[in-house]
Amino acid sequence: MYGDDMAKRKKRKSTTSTKNKISIEFVGLILILIGVIGIGVFGPVGNLIKQFAIFLVGTYCDILILALIFLGLYFIIKRESPKFYSPRFIGIYFLVFSILGLSHMNYVQKGLKFSDFMSLTVDKLMGIKGPDFTNLNTAGGGIIGSLSSWSMNQLFDSKGALIVFYVLIF
Repeated sequence: MYGDDMAKRKKRKSTTSTKNKISIEFVGLILILIGVIGIGVFGPVGNLIKQFAIFLVGTYCDILILALIFLGLYFIIKRESPKFYSPRFIGIYFLVFSILGLSHMNYVQKGLKFSDFMSLTVDKLMGIKGPDFTNLNTAGGGIIGSLSSWSMNQLFDSKGALIVFYVLIF
C-alpha cells in the first residue's frame, strides 16, 4: 500500500570522482614532463633527473625514464592508477630485480662487507658526471642492482646467485 505511492529518493552524484580524475591526469602530466626533461637532459634539472635514474638503475636509466613517460600516459588515457601489486606487475618486478642484479654481479667481490660494497657502488655511481654520460656502460645495475646482487651473492654464492637470477627471469 505504501510502497507504490511513495516518492523515490534521488541519487546524488559524487563530486570527488571528478577531482580525483583531474589530479590523476595532473600526476600523469607531471610524470611525462619529468620523463621528457630526463631523456633530453634539458639543463640542470634534466641532469639531476638523469643522475637519479642512473643512481637507481644504472645502465638502464633510459628505460626507467621511458617507463615514467608510459606511466604518465596511462594515467592520462585511463584516468586511473594501475594496480601495482597485480601478478603481472610482480612478475615485472622479479624480472627487473634479476636483470639489475645480473648486470651488477661483476662488482661483487667475495668477502666484501656490505658497507664497503655499498660505498664502492655509490662512489662508482657518483663518478658518472656530465651531460654526455660517457661512463654509463660501467654503471652496472645501480643501487637496486647492487642490493640484489650483494644479497643473492651472500645467500647463494656467485654461481647460485646466477642460477637464482636466471630462474627469476624465466
